[in-house]
Parts: sequence; C-alpha cells; structure tokens
Amino acid sequence: MTLGTSLAVLGKGRIMLMTLASLAVLAGTLSMVGALLSQANSRDSEPYLAGGVVGLAGAYAVTTLGTRAARTLGVTVRLLRGWRAHPRLVRVLVLLAALGALASVGAMLMAAAGVFGPLRPTSLASAFFYPTMAALGWAHGLAAASATTRGTPSRAAAHPL
Repeated sequence: MTLGTSLAVLGKGRIMLMTLASLAVLAGTLSMVGALLSQANSRDSEPYLAGGVVGLAGAYAVTTLGTRAARTLGVTVRLLRGWRAHPRLVRVLVLLAALGALASVGAMLMAAAGVFGPLRPTSLASAFFYPTMAALGWAHGLAAASATTRGTPSRAAAHPL
C-alpha cells in the first residue's frame, strides 16, 4: 500500500486541515526556538506565548483530526499491538513521537531541577511536545486509513461523534 492510497482514504478535507494544523505546529515550534535563542537570559515570557499558543492549537488539531479518522472510517487502531500490520511510515512516526516525548520529559526534569531557570526548559519541552503530538495524530490517521484499505474489521462499534 502506498502513501497516496492512505491519503485518498482519509479524504481531501481532512488532509488539508491536518496539513494546515501541521504548519501551525511548525510555525509555533520555530517561534519558540527562535525566542529561546534570542532571549537566552531574559525572564520575560511574552516572546514564548505566541509560539506556544499557535503550536499547541495546531498540535491539538492534528491529534484530534487523526484520532477522529478512525471513528469516521469505522476501525479500531492499536498503534502498539498491531505494530507489524502498520506501514513503515506509521512506525517511524510513532518512534519519532516516542523520542520527542522523552526529550520533552528530559527538558521538564531540567526545569524541575532548576538547571537553566524555569523559563527556558519549559519552553524547550513545549517545542518538543508539539511535534510529538502532531506525529502521533498523523500516525493514528494513517494507521486508520491503512486498516480500512486492508479491510481490518472494527473490534468495537464506531462512535457516532
């Protein structure tokens, strides 16, 4: 199965919204990293807020759209249990999300220990967390599309939401 087949199953509207939300995650993350680099010793949190809001909104949008794809398509997606059944891209996205989550936890532990002050590590954790959520949203959506293409039956009834 190709990536184009999976994307066709998801639909143009959902793909467009997920792409726009992914661009918002990218813009928010780049804004956060730019503020981190330019405001190295500042205690002002204002430069981080714009990137944080845009990145978080995009991350939640991608995650919601990706998980709703399984309900819409009527399949149950288990990313870890059905590991071998998923396409390679889904497995790569899940592994990248796991690495991003570990990096985010490491940055939060640095913030708790007070290594660089409270502002920089928490912003760094957010910069890792937003792409992690987006990667999981895309992985979930693509796994649902591939399960639909394979004809995998749903184990639970799809919710009407």
